[in-house]
Amino acid sequence: MPGIALRSSFDQRSVMYLTLVHLETGAPMSVAVHTIDTIRAAANQCLQCGPVLYLLADGEAERFLNWLRNGGSTPNGVN
Repeated sequence: MPGIALRSSFDQRSVMYLTLVHLETGAPMSVAVHTIDTIRAAANQCLQCGPVLYLLADGEAERFLNWLRNGGSTPNGVN
């Protein structure tokens, strides 16, 4: 959906926090907490995190999973 971004961060115990953020206001719309082993690709352009499915733009699920597997400061490599 235009105007919505999926943001993620880790804590010291490798717990991932995923937040859907409204870009215009910066307001969080939802927050979910997952461990890395519960995150996988699902269907076409979907990211499954436990029981939650995120429908992402073309190529974004693969880009996110590559970042998750290979590290880096952000999924696009920019701090």
